[in-house]
Amino acid sequence: MGYLVASMYHHVLVSISPEACLTFVPLRSAPPSKKQKVLAIGLIDGNHFVPLKLKAGCPIPEPVALWKKFHHREVDKWEKSLRQRNRAFNEIAGNKVHTQEGSYDQQIILE
Repeated sequence: MGYLVASMYHHVLVSISPEACLTFVPLRSAPPSKKQKVLAIGLIDGNHFVPLKLKAGCPIPEPVALWKKFHHREVDKWEKSLRQRNRAFNEIAGNKVHTQEGSYDQQIILE
């Protein structure tokens, strides 16, 4: 869902829950020349999404690993533009917060 929202609206999407903090970046559109918009949602009780209002320039997690693998080369500028915020998040959270989606080793299974 995160990639769909980010790519459709050409904005970064940050999803925050007790289980993980994830950042989704558009797969095919470069960042706008104007100020970038970051959308944020929180997952509560495992089944309710609520909108979150983030402070301008606040730390956010790095884009999920699959973005690095599947994004179009034209959108590499997103990574550069988010680097400072990602570093700040890593300094605060360290390894305490899960920041990646499931993988082949840790699959997400929908029943």
